[in-house]
Amino acid sequence: MRSQWASQNAAKLTVEQKGEIKQRLHAHAPDEVLSAEMRISQGAFWTVSDLQVAVKQWYGVVYQDEDSYRRLLHYCGFSYQRTEAVYRSQANEHKRAEFEQQLEKKSRDS
Repeated sequence: MRSQWASQNAAKLTVEQKGEIKQRLHAHAPDEVLSAEMRISQGAFWTVSDLQVAVKQWYGVVYQDEDSYRRLLHYCGFSYQRTEAVYRSQANEHKRAEFEQQLEKKSRDS
């Protein structure tokens, strides 16, 4: 009987390698480690895509499932933030106009 862990995403990194990755991620931003051509993001924060490139570059390891990279980020003490298609805090025109009126009123009153 075959183990469920003997899949494409079986443990490809040792505990020591994961520890090294954790140290590297905390010591450096992606733009300090990866060239602009290799980075997917702007380089200020570690993303799943950037981690994927770094792990392949550093250890020659490629996971088939992005969840493996999310788990690795979590192991390293990072949380995964999913990006939104819509910037929710963007106020609509009416709310923005109300805010500006209140701001003007407060500046006149003080």
